[in-house]
Amino acid sequence: MTYFQFLFLFLVPVLLFLIVANTLNSRIGLRELIGLFILVIIAILYTTPWDAYLINENIWYYDNSKVLMQFFNIPIEEYIFMLMQTLSGCLICCLIDDSSNKSLLRFQLKYVYIFLLLFLFGWFLIYIDSFKYLGLIITWGSLPLGIQWSLGSHIILKNYKKYLLPFALITFYLWIADSIAISNGIWTLSENTICRIKLYNLPIEEMIFFLITNLLVFQGMLLWKNIEFKND
Repeated sequence: MTYFQFLFLFLVPVLLFLIVANTLNSRIGLRELIGLFILVIIAILYTTPWDAYLINENIWYYDNSKVLMQFFNIPIEEYIFMLMQTLSGCLICCLIDDSSNKSLLRFQLKYVYIFLLLFLFGWFLIYIDSFKYLGLIITWGSLPLGIQWSLGSHIILKNYKKYLLPFALITFYLWIADSIAISNGIWTLSENTICRIKLYNLPIEEMIFFLITNLLVFQGMLLWKNIEFKND
């Protein structure tokens, strides 16, 4: 199985289903389209340098015979994966939330401290070879998570229950897809930089990675749809 075939089998059907479901339920308006565009751009711009670093450091690597081409040393399919995962998460949020109770952003300093501690913990792990990848995931994810929670924790906490099940389902689905990709050698993680705790053949680092990325997407779209602007 090539990387492109993997995307076609596991990501495209989910995305098409969500597009149709949102269209039939008239869930996509101008505000949602703007949010989709913003979150996709942020996801690609924020993830690309980190992805390139992981590849350059051989923390993970790809089978060149299974990718079409590379851009900045990253397979073009990887960018498509970022795009599809972000869009899928956003479209799930659009289906769930009616955004009937919008709120202004409200800064809370305590979450800055919490995610700063998480960042420092990840930074510490980077210097332990078998926890390097885990440390990089934690440091990479803690900054945007800290921004989301320090500005919009009241919105997240008010709405999290209705997002919990779909969030868990799409995360579990991506864990399965990731496991299949690893089994087929589409991408491989270096055994030297992971702690080797696995569920079947899926490293715990990959599980945490998809947990964090889906959290960022869900919370990002949730906040965007529920932020009250002055002209609302």
